[in-house]
Amino acid sequence: MSRQLHLARLTARPRAAIPGQGLFDPSVTHLRVHPGDLDVFRHVNNGVYLQMMDVARTNLIADLGGSALLRERGWYPVVASSTVSYKRSLRLWQRFTITSRVLGWDPRVVYVEQEFTRAGQHVARARGRKRPT
Repeated sequence: MSRQLHLARLTARPRAAIPGQGLFDPSVTHLRVHPGDLDVFRHVNNGVYLQMMDVARTNLIADLGGSALLRERGWYPVVASSTVSYKRSLRLWQRFTITSRVLGWDPRVVYVEQEFTRAGQHVARARGRKRPT
């Protein structure tokens, strides 16, 4: 639930655009694992990773100055598909970073890569197709 509230706050009040941020420049989101992110095995499960990716994509849009445009047109980003590979677990209170990048687009979707790292180590990588709806 905490990630849903986090996403709602970022959607209502996005962070400021980064001057000069290019479409293919990485967007970096720093997060920490909270108790609500954990499953019964005391690590972040795949569903929470997807919520964290939503938070990072919202920041990517904000960094590019696109939040107002989406709101103006009544659009919101929808995940059309995604593939995630996991290498390490995230545990309670660990800090980590999600680096989001636009890889390209076609007439229907935008292709995005999101990489999770912790202390310089690769944790997970996701590639997906997003479309405005």
